[in-house]
Amino acid sequence: MRCRILAACLREDGDRLPCHEVAVGPGGPHQGHWVPDPWVGHLTEAPLLFVSSSTAGGWDAFGDPSGPSVDSEDEALLDCADGAFDSG
Repeated sequence: MRCRILAACLREDGDRLPCHEVAVGPGGPHQGHWVPDPWVGHLTEAPLLFVSSSTAGGWDAFGDPSGPSVDSEDEALLDCADGAFDSG
């Protein structure tokens, strides 16, 4: 979830990297950017796995920032991905 390529894309000279445009998104780089989504749910229990681009986008239904960011603790990142469908 901590992608060194994403971090490089967000540096001042990151616009020279091939995936810069995808990494920064349509609104440009955001302060406290979000981490890539590695998976959602209990991966070891999944009978079927869908592979897609990140759908979180970092915004909730009200337009407020949500989701884990680069400032999140490793345990919080793991809980967010692995426990995404757990109640509570």
